[in-house]
Amino acid sequence: MKLGIVIYSKDAETVWNAFRLGVFSLKKKDKVKAFLLAKGVECEKIVDDKFNVLEQMKLFVNNGGEILACGTCLKIRNSEGSEL
Repeated sequence: MKLGIVIYSKDAETVWNAFRLGVFSLKKKDKVKAFLLAKGVECEKIVDDKFNVLEQMKLFVNNGGEILACGTCLKIRNSEGSEL
């Protein structure tokens, strides 16, 4: 199965759960891509004691997931993205 996840929030719990779903699907041998849109392009910078977003993002990529980001949304925020 193929799964596309659109992340448009920078709410820690929401983003954490989105990537957790992605990791679960990847472990079931599904092909998964996440697209960061609007405030979602800021998700790598989320710091939260309860929801470790960066850890879930790394697990997602390490299990074969692909993260894409809206170029316009990055530009608006004076960001160029990252290696993730």
